[in-house]
Amino acid sequence: MNTTLEQPVKRDSGNYDLLLERAQELETWCGVDFYNISANYDRRDHTLTIFCEFRPTQGPKLKANLFVNVVLYDQDNRIITQKSESVEHKNFFGFRIAKIDFYYLTTKKMANIGKIKVYPSR
Repeated sequence: MNTTLEQPVKRDSGNYDLLLERAQELETWCGVDFYNISANYDRRDHTLTIFCEFRPTQGPKLKANLFVNVVLYDQDNRIITQKSESVEHKNFFGFRIAKIDFYYLTTKKMANIGKIKVYPSR
């Protein structure tokens, strides 16, 4: 009997974490701290996923509704695309992990990304 083992799908994050930038002045203004930000690229699904943990700078509650924004820039510093996740202050306590997915990004498109900016807004 011949048996073949299927290899697990290789997922790589490449050097995409090196492209991540924060806007700490906006974090201060919004009263939150972002940390443990990561960028993971799945070659098979052509999906870039950005993860970000955040918490209020004072106390366990947000003072206002918040948006976690992610913007992808090309090598010439032009905006390629952007996405946001909204967070309601009344449903927030302690900390949260934001997950933002960008779909249909081929490896050729990923090679053109020059910067990934992650920042909060109200």
